[in-house]
Amino acid sequence: MNLSSLVELVGPEIPSRIDVFCAQSLGLTRGRISALIQNGAILVNGKVIKPSFKVESGDQIHCELPHLDGPPEAVIPPSMPIPDILFEDASILVINKPVGVTVHSAQISKKGPFLTDWLVSYIPSLADVGEPHRPGIVHRLDEMTDGVMVVAKTIDALMNLKAQFKDRSVIKGYYAAVRGNLLSDEIIIDQPLERHSRNRKKMAVVTTGKPSISEVRVLRRFQSKTLVEVTPKTGRTHQIRVHLDFIGHPVIGDPVYGKSMGKRDGQRLQSFRLGFAHPVTGERMLIEVPMSERILQ
Repeated sequence: MNLSSLVELVGPEIPSRIDVFCAQSLGLTRGRISALIQNGAILVNGKVIKPSFKVESGDQIHCELPHLDGPPEAVIPPSMPIPDILFEDASILVINKPVGVTVHSAQISKKGPFLTDWLVSYIPSLADVGEPHRPGIVHRLDEMTDGVMVVAKTIDALMNLKAQFKDRSVIKGYYAAVRGNLLSDEIIIDQPLERHSRNRKKMAVVTTGKPSISEVRVLRRFQSKTLVEVTPKTGRTHQIRVHLDFIGHPVIGDPVYGKSMGKRDGQRLQSFRLGFAHPVTGERMLIEVPMSERILQ
């Protein structure tokens, strides 16, 4: 479908952003349009663009709309790992996110596919839930961390779950394989975190940072590494990775905070437990997955 004639018709009153223009022209939500743009289904002058691209009169906009005349089909590469569904009802979806999958486009500056691409393919109505670039996303895991995530399928569920994360009533549990042997079987790391002063993609322990607490319990000791369970009491970006590096035991395979130990298949960190109140029924839910085989590789 070519929309260049519509661009010329509206002239100077064109919305400046491509996602806004296509949403108004096609009668779709900006979230749905953003997903199409990220999958390369909308081109401007034959080129792949971002949702924030500023369109001008005379631009040639080509749209491939595979979902409008039939049931939705996944517009994601066959090579993208598909999450396991652990629980689903009308309000929430709980998945086991695979390692190597970035949650959403604003997480880091890279091309997809993203977890949100699969989510919108699987649940088209999710495009209207939350911000356009992160539909349904309540919380996230790093690209190279696997494990349990909850996704909201409605606005009410999204707001409820975000409030639970904010008031720290959500139970989170992680497995991590770290370098070296910890001195104690149980450690509480209470160190404030904020953005690194020189590298804005990193976090760092800074006295003026936000309060951050991680509880660490040793599960098994090896000669040169230790398997631990980590319970973060706060939810700062990269919290577990920074805290463990701070005490001298970086997560094995971490390409940022344990650079010398970096591995292509990511840091040995897994979200194995997530507990929260169901946003509609209020029932307490505790969802766990077995330890990933890669943790002790």
